[in-house]
Amino acid sequence: MANDMVRSLSRRPLLLLALQCILTGTGLLAAAPTVTAVLFVLSAVIFLIAPAKMMHAAVILLLILSFALRGHFVQAPLPQQLRLEIVEGAPVTADAKDYTYAVAVLPDGRRLVVYGRSNQLKAGYAMTVKGPASAGQQARNPGGFNEARWVLSLGAVGTVRLRASDSPVPAGSAVARLRFGLWSARRHIFGTVSDALPESLAGWVTAFSGGSGRALDDLQAGRLSQLSLSHLTSVSGMHVGFLLAPLAAKRMRRAARNRRLLLQTVLMIWIYFLAGGRSGVTRAVMMRQIGMAAGVSGRYIGALETVSGAVLLMLIAFPYRLLQTGFWLSILAAAAIHLLAGPFRQYLHSVLPWLPNRLVGALAVTTVAQAAVLPLLMAKNEVVTPISIVLNVAVSFAAQSMTVLALLTVTCLPLLALLGIAPIFAWIIEPPLSLLTAIFEAVVNVTVHPGRLWLPGYVSIFAFLLFALFAGYSAARVNQWRIRHQRVGPLVLTVLLAVVLTFAAPALRRITAPPLTVWFLDVGQGDAAVIHFRNGTTWLLDGGERSHGYKTIWPFMKAQGISEIDLAIVSHGHSDHAGGVLDLLELGKIRQIALSGLEGRADKEEPADPSPYKEADLSQELLNAAENHCVPVLQLMPGDIVQENQAVMTVLPVFPEGDDPNDRSLQLSLAFSHVTMLFTGDATPEVEAAMLALELQPVTVLKVAHHGSRFTTGLPFVRAVRPELSVISVGFNTYGHPSPDVLSNLAAVGSQVCRTDHAGAIRLRTDGRKVDADTWLRQHTTSP
Repeated sequence: MANDMVRSLSRRPLLLLALQCILTGTGLLAAAPTVTAVLFVLSAVIFLIAPAKMMHAAVILLLILSFALRGHFVQAPLPQQLRLEIVEGAPVTADAKDYTYAVAVLPDGRRLVVYGRSNQLKAGYAMTVKGPASAGQQARNPGGFNEARWVLSLGAVGTVRLRASDSPVPAGSAVARLRFGLWSARRHIFGTVSDALPESLAGWVTAFSGGSGRALDDLQAGRLSQLSLSHLTSVSGMHVGFLLAPLAAKRMRRAARNRRLLLQTVLMIWIYFLAGGRSGVTRAVMMRQIGMAAGVSGRYIGALETVSGAVLLMLIAFPYRLLQTGFWLSILAAAAIHLLAGPFRQYLHSVLPWLPNRLVGALAVTTVAQAAVLPLLMAKNEVVTPISIVLNVAVSFAAQSMTVLALLTVTCLPLLALLGIAPIFAWIIEPPLSLLTAIFEAVVNVTVHPGRLWLPGYVSIFAFLLFALFAGYSAARVNQWRIRHQRVGPLVLTVLLAVVLTFAAPALRRITAPPLTVWFLDVGQGDAAVIHFRNGTTWLLDGGERSHGYKTIWPFMKAQGISEIDLAIVSHGHSDHAGGVLDLLELGKIRQIALSGLEGRADKEEPADPSPYKEADLSQELLNAAENHCVPVLQLMPGDIVQENQAVMTVLPVFPEGDDPNDRSLQLSLAFSHVTMLFTGDATPEVEAAMLALELQPVTVLKVAHHGSRFTTGLPFVRAVRPELSVISVGFNTYGHPSPDVLSNLAAVGSQVCRTDHAGAIRLRTDGRKVDADTWLRQHTTSP
């Protein structure tokens, strides 16, 4: 009867549930909640036809209700004076002076994300701050961080920033004291780990035991992301199952059931505490406890019923998990393991009979789990390289082992520290941790040059949905869940169709793209422009400050289906232009780099400047990174030309004198048929005067020099180039950029102005005759 129930459920609702998960992960819920609600209602009707209909119907109705409540809470106004009590303190990996975030609750129950210093954001503390709260920013670049959606996924209705004078105090209630105690305990535990272990090990241990990739540095996190391996650092059901394997051993089976339930419960609570209640571990803990409780009571609960029960409990406690990618990854993995791991294990055993049963079982579980979550991972990461599919399976074993060792480390080190023998334990545990860490370091340090083998995410998702459809249909028709060879035919045809679609879609997209697209990315107070040609060639001109390569340009590349930069041109070595390029070199995303050949013309070092706003010169670091990653370096001198099809990039023949790197900034002119774009970097008044001597012709687009500094873009220069459109790459600053004088000069010649601080990323598309401009934040281009 139970087996019939499981088979019946797998025929109809499972596919719809997977489709809902995919749609949620790709943002349809946030963009079109009405359409999604209709989908849920239709799904609920089908769920009602299947056995166990009440459980599934409750889940679907709760989804609809949660989004109705979301709209009500978001639209309600907030008071000017906000009385906040912090319920989720600063991340355990944050230092005392780090500017970070916490989650606070208002007296009416609504939640806010609070930004401030880590020592201000203690769980269980309260304060009164001035409002109103902000709803959070939308993504300012393609593929960028959407603060508004992230805030909503935390169940919050907005954000508020603390001032330096804001001083929280203990809230005083018993619940607040409990929150502070638990938060302090977690910080103490992970702080002890950081003190006892080398930095190279402590980050990985914290990531795998606390389920947070924040413990890793930008380079490690970026490389895990490019290989679609970021989810491995999230403590999930797969890790929990590996950890609880000893409880299923024969010796443990002879123990009393209630004793085993108590042991598992204690262990689950400890894992849940360390991971901070993340979705993956929460779902795993609930499923384990539901299954164990059913076993003790002598009742049978099917796999899908267990998953649905865990989902129902999680959403009752916190409906906004619906907007968390980790929630859907966990559900997909659990459903795949319970439904497909068994038949796939039998198939592997028939093909590879010489492998040990335990290894075959682990391989089957890992493979089906990764196959299930891969579409959602591709929806999140936009592109995927084929090697990531193999690495997801291969590295999972190391991830599970690392989770066990990490949990053992964070459990024992604080206790042994009280006895003064923590260094002894650290000395014992370091070798196995170092071995596993070396595996992950080796993986993330692999430089991947996939060329055109990268798959656009939307194509991959469609292909894998087809594959999942045929796989589920074939498995459901197999008697007793045994794989039959005659069922392989539809799967082979599906794979072939997926391959055709995968390589045909990028070609169609390339044909329909404009001949030349230029993106001016919003990197704050810095410059970064991406020049993309129809044939797939991509140039990068500057890259903003450090970390913008990981957090802005690389996500942009994924969103646009760009696998690597063919040529990165650095106008000069200042960090607000070169930092992001250095990030991409470390990620292995640049094939060739071009630097200013004028950098070596200075006869003496740049004089020391004690100003806190002094920009670092990263020229030598760029050369070192290029050499370490075997990236060719091209030294551009005035008069040099770089050409791609009909587009010609010319270095203007300007030879300024001076020791400031800004004096040696490359002045670049991009000509594409009748369209001309002038990129002036951080040109100084001397450089501008030298350009005027060249008798420049009017240009179509001007990238305004030095973020709109008052010392450049003078009226004589503007009258000489007479730009139809002027782009100012600028962010929050204390210099007064862009200067009102610059805006007035541009207005005097009728030039339209786009600013990245107002409009976000700016896109220019041209066919060589005219330029179409639009902005990522959908603001109209206006005159100053």
